[in-house]
Amino acid sequence: MTSADHISRSEFFSSFITKIKSSYSGTAKKISVVGDVVFPPGVTGIDHFLSTCNRCDKCVAACPHESIRILHGDEAKYSGYPIIDSQIQPCFFCGDFPCISVCDTGALIKQNNMKIGVAEIITENCLAHSGNFCQSCINNCPLIGKAIFCGTNGKPEINKEVCNGCGICVQVCPAEPVGIIIKQTKELPCQ
Repeated sequence: MTSADHISRSEFFSSFITKIKSSYSGTAKKISVVGDVVFPPGVTGIDHFLSTCNRCDKCVAACPHESIRILHGDEAKYSGYPIIDSQIQPCFFCGDFPCISVCDTGALIKQNNMKIGVAEIITENCLAHSGNFCQSCINNCPLIGKAIFCGTNGKPEINKEVCNGCGICVQVCPAEPVGIIIKQTKELPCQ
C-alpha cells in the first residue's frame, strides 16, 4: 500500500457513512421509480389519507405478511407514511383486513371492491414482449385469468377494471428491471 492509498480512520468512516446514506436514500427513491407510491388497502383518497393518517404505524404492525412498511427518505414526497412496495412484498388482501381494523383515525376505511392500484406492463422490460416465453405474472395472479391474462398475441394483458393492484405480479416478474409495475388508479392520484 502506498501513502497515496492510505486513508485515515476518520476519512474511512466518513466515506463509509456517506455510502450508507446514499444507499439508504437510493432505496427510498426506488419506490417512486418502480411505480407510483401505493398506499395500504382502505385509502379513499390521497387528501383524506394524508389529513387523517397520524403515522401511528398500527397498520404496519397488524399486517400479517409484512406488506405495509413506512416510506423513509427526506426526498420522498410521502416520507413517514405507510406504503406497499410490491417489489419487496405485495399485498395479499387479507379477508379480514387487519390493517383497516386497527386504524383508529379513519385513514383506512373498508370498502367494496377495494383497489390499491392497477398493474401496468412495461413492454420494453417485459420478457414476453421481448420475444421470450414468460407467463409468470399470468400464472401467479390470484385473480386467475381475470386481472392478467394471455392476450391473442400470446403476451400478458391487464384488465384494469378487475386488477386490484396487489403487486404479486411485480413480485414474481423475473425481468430485470421489472416488466410490470403498480400504478395508482385514477380515483387515487398519487403524483
